[in-house]
Amino acid sequence: MLNKLVSKDDIIQALTYIDKNGIPKKRNSTIYNLYYEGKSYPPKYVLSIATKIRSGKELESKVFSGGNETNNFLMSLGFIIRDGNNEIKKA
Repeated sequence: MLNKLVSKDDIIQALTYIDKNGIPKKRNSTIYNLYYEGKSYPPKYVLSIATKIRSGKELESKVFSGGNETNNFLMSLGFIIRDGNNEIKKA
């Protein structure tokens, strides 16, 4: 279940965290990527880390779905989501 209290700033902090710490192999993107300042990130992992920043507890990947649920939430905050061929996803 997504934490709808996660803010755009939480997402940006999560991106900074990922830039510093990398992405665990198991958490790489399989289809979609979040694009921000010329870099791509796995949306589901970004949201997991942003939830940890907001609440202190990382959102485990098994308790929410990627794809539309995650992507639509991130797009509602103004982020760009693209599929593997770099086409911009539309809600």
